[in-house]
Amino acid sequence: MIQNHRRIPRRYGRSLLLAAAVLPLLLGGCSYYHRATVQGFVEDEATGTGINNATVRFYQEEPNRPSSSGFFARTSTSTSGGNPGYYRNTVVWDRYFSEFGAEGDSGTIYLGVTHPDYQGRVIRMPGILSDDINTLQTIQLQRVTFAAGEVYGRVIRAGDGSGVNGVRMVLTVPDLDDAGSPTGSEREYVAVTGMRTGESGWYSFDEPSWRDASTDPGGSSEVDARIEIDDPDWKGENPEPRTVRLISEQDREVPDSMRAVRQPRSEFSATLTGRVLYRPAGAEEYRGLAGVEVEISWSDERGDRSEIRETGPDGSFTASLSWQREEGYLPPAGVPEGEDMLRASEDQLVVEYRHQKIDAADEDRGRGAIRSWVTPNRMPDLYLEESP
Repeated sequence: MIQNHRRIPRRYGRSLLLAAAVLPLLLGGCSYYHRATVQGFVEDEATGTGINNATVRFYQEEPNRPSSSGFFARTSTSTSGGNPGYYRNTVVWDRYFSEFGAEGDSGTIYLGVTHPDYQGRVIRMPGILSDDINTLQTIQLQRVTFAAGEVYGRVIRAGDGSGVNGVRMVLTVPDLDDAGSPTGSEREYVAVTGMRTGESGWYSFDEPSWRDASTDPGGSSEVDARIEIDDPDWKGENPEPRTVRLISEQDREVPDSMRAVRQPRSEFSATLTGRVLYRPAGAEEYRGLAGVEVEISWSDERGDRSEIRETGPDGSFTASLSWQREEGYLPPAGVPEGEDMLRASEDQLVVEYRHQKIDAADEDRGRGAIRSWVTPNRMPDLYLEESP
C-alpha cells in the first residue's frame, strides 16, 4: 500500500534526501530518467514497536531470499523523530516507455528485510511514483530470537559438598527450526563459579538466547539446553551434560547442585593466612603486630622449599604455596579425589614466627597440615602479651 507523501512534510523529506544514497534501478531503455524517494517503517509484528538496525535491500526483480545478492540499494532502519524502525532511500531508473512519458513514471520494486532477531521477509511494492516521496506500508517482522532471564546453579565438591569456586561452566543452547526441532546450530555461553549471597560455587548465565522459527507471533519459546563442567582442573562426578529447560524471559535455577571432582594432577597449590596479635602491658585489647617475619618451609619432589612473609599493620600475612608429587603418588586417606595436603611429619611442614617480642617457645607454631582444597588455610592467631 502506497500512501501520499503529503502526510510527511516536504522540508522534512528534503533534509533527509541530502544524505540518501542514489543508485540506478534499470527498468528498461534509457530515453527517460526518473527518480523517486521511498520511506517507511519496520516494526515487531506482535508489539508494534519499531525495529532499529534492520537491513532493507531494494531489488528490481523478486529475490529468492530477503538477503539475496543483486540488490541495487541498501539501507538500515534507525530512529527518526523519536520513532524507531524508520528507513528512507532514493531510487533512480531509466525507461524507454514511461507511464506518463517525459512527465513521469510508475514502477514496482521489491524489498528484502532482515534482522538477526526476526524472520526475514520479501515484500512487493507496486505503484512507486517518480518525482515524489512514496511512503510505503509498514513492514511487520516476526520475532524468532528469544532469551531466558538468569540461568544459575551451584557446583559442589563430591567429597564434602562444599561449593567450589573457579570452575568453568558451559551452557549450550540449540536453535530451533519452524517445526521446533534443533537446526544443528548452537550457541555456547561460559561462566565461572564464584560467590553468591555469601556461598561459594555459584555460576550464572545472563540472558542466554536462541532462535525459534516455530513460535507464534507474540508467544514465548522453550528450549532444552545442556550444561556441563568444562574445566582443565575439574570434571563432573557424572560426566554426562545435564539438560535444563529454558523458557523465554524467565529466570531458571538449575535444580540439584552439580558434583565435581578434581582431575588427576601432580602439582598442587594452597593459600595460607595467619595473624599475630599483641597486647602491651596495661592495655585491655590486642592489636595487630606489624613486622613479624613468617617463614613457611616444606619439602616436595623438588627438594626443600620455603616462603618468607612479613605481617602488615593489622598483624596479618598471606602466602601462596605450591608443591609437586611424583606420578602414582597416593594422598592420605580422607583427601578428596585430585587433592593433596602438606603435613608436618611427611613433608617437614613448619611455620615459624620471628620478632623481638616473640619468645623462642612461640616461634614454631605451624606443625599441622595445609590442604589444597581449602581456601584459605588459616593458621590459629598468635597472641602475645608484654610482661608488666
